[in-house]
Amino acid sequence: MVDHLKHVLDAEGIGSVVRNRFLSSALGRLPPAECWTELWILDDTQLALARRIVERAFEQDDAAGPGTWDCPQCGERLESQFEASWKCSTRRGAAVDEATYAEASTVRGAVRRPSEFSSQTQLWMVVSIMALIAWYVLRSYARSPW
Repeated sequence: MVDHLKHVLDAEGIGSVVRNRFLSSALGRLPPAECWTELWILDDTQLALARRIVERAFEQDDAAGPGTWDCPQCGERLESQFEASWKCSTRRGAAVDEATYAEASTVRGAVRRPSEFSSQTQLWMVVSIMALIAWYVLRSYARSPW
């Protein structure tokens, strides 16, 4: 978490240093307060700005909210932590015209996921794999000197 905040501050142009990054292995021999990872701001005059940036970073982490959302472009159901669809790169809340959405619905209906295979197809795949294993075992017994 501290490294994430360091990257956030670096992106805003505020120099910072992570201290005690590897002292957690010394816990038990040193007091816990001496082993905590710390983020130090290099310029004291930027401390107030750095605090506001860090607070904003914490607020943005919770902005995704609970639940899932559906992409208006491709119709993919996504978890709340994703800001854009992995399938079509459309950002959450983007407006999409009706023709594109209708096209996405027909494409989505044509896509077959593994859970949608018929039981007959699944049975065929299992029997094929078992036959292949049986052939391999019988072949290895035929070559065995026993």
